[in-house]
Amino acid sequence: MSALRRHAGFLLVWSILAFVYLIFGWRDAFIPELADSAVYVLLATWWSPFQSANPALTTTLFAGYPFPPLYPLLLGWLGGGLAHPGWSHALTILSLLLGFAAIYWWSVAQGLSRGLAVTLVGVFATAPVTVSWVPELLSEPLYIALSFASLIVLRGPATLSRVLLASLLVSLALMTRSVGLALVIAGAIGLAHQGWRRVLVFCAGPVLVALAWEVLRLKISGGGYSYVANFFSNTDIGAGMLETVITHVRWNVQVLWLALVKSFDDLVGTHSMVFVGFAVLMAVLSWWRRLRRVDGIYVLLYLGVLVVWPHPDHLQRLLWPLIPLFLFYGVETVSRLARALSDSRLRPALPAAFLVVFVALALPGNVFVWQRFNTPLSPELEMWRNTRPWLEYSTPSEAKMKIDFLHRLHQSAVRVSGKVGEDECIFSVAPEWTMVLSSRVSVAPPPWRSDDESFAKGTARCRFFFLMA
Repeated sequence: MSALRRHAGFLLVWSILAFVYLIFGWRDAFIPELADSAVYVLLATWWSPFQSANPALTTTLFAGYPFPPLYPLLLGWLGGGLAHPGWSHALTILSLLLGFAAIYWWSVAQGLSRGLAVTLVGVFATAPVTVSWVPELLSEPLYIALSFASLIVLRGPATLSRVLLASLLVSLALMTRSVGLALVIAGAIGLAHQGWRRVLVFCAGPVLVALAWEVLRLKISGGGYSYVANFFSNTDIGAGMLETVITHVRWNVQVLWLALVKSFDDLVGTHSMVFVGFAVLMAVLSWWRRLRRVDGIYVLLYLGVLVVWPHPDHLQRLLWPLIPLFLFYGVETVSRLARALSDSRLRPALPAAFLVVFVALALPGNVFVWQRFNTPLSPELEMWRNTRPWLEYSTPSEAKMKIDFLHRLHQSAVRVSGKVGEDECIFSVAPEWTMVLSSRVSVAPPPWRSDDESFAKGTARCRFFFLMA
């Protein structure tokens, strides 16, 4: 049987997903719902050889937003950026589709049947966590593709060529998301039994590219934001530090649990919490057995990063690349339990049913999103059709009021460039939104609780305020 025929089921599902997501996720206008999306498109424009960005934005972008460069660089080099929002969205959706292929390939390589692997990809692709992020310009889809491609290569024999390929893929993943450091360390630990030379060859790539990028970023910006410094910025170094860290970790764990449930059910129903709790138990049983493998170590380190992450409101998005591994571990345990059954007809049915329950949890939300997506909108609001303010749970009148306000805000920000010079800066409570729509430097105003002297000093930086009411 040819490879094409063996994987025909996946190719069919992949083609359907590509068709649906290109309809659902594509936008011909840039709408900066998320601050990160706005920064990525500005960086893509900065990197692009086909369009020019306001030079005044350079220091603000590279000092204030230490994002790894690969995703915006690829968008810029391949024609994306402010001038081509539709192409930027198409490239991002393509990277997610490549991620689906990598997840399927890795699952089959780990011993999952092709049918279960296709089902797993389908569950992940239709989960609310994926559906909600598809229309956004984010680096996670590219990271998912690169991280699973890395895991595929790291699974095989540690020949020099495979180690070099793994080093390349892991380097690219690290240059896409900083959390790729977990993949670097996991790969190094996984190769340790092959000898230190293999470990050195593997680590050379990510270490060199990370150093080169940091030197380049500092040269461009002269310094700037640090995630580590941000974490400790509100922490008193001293007796209360340990208590503060423990409180933060405890809070992040609670947020992660809620984020996991919301990944499959936006409404967080009790039935969903019960089943996801059961699925966590199944997944942990499999993960515990795989702690000596690269993927098991990777999950441990990745979760370690998440529990101390300084921005809890980002955790659902940061958890997204681990969802396929969560599903795989769960179905692996259920498959192992099913093999103990005497009835051979039930053995393949149980793991399939386990995955189908996730589809059932997501179904009401997905039906709502699809109905809202197809609800008529006036021509001037059409650009908001696949945005979260329109698609999230609310009545149509509430959603229309929300996007009408956002549309007027959007149009106002676009007109700013005609009133403010390129070298000027603007205070805004949504600086990323303001920057991407006006192509002018924008920063957040000083905290309103600042004393008079600090507030006066802080507001001396810019002459303009973009007020929202």
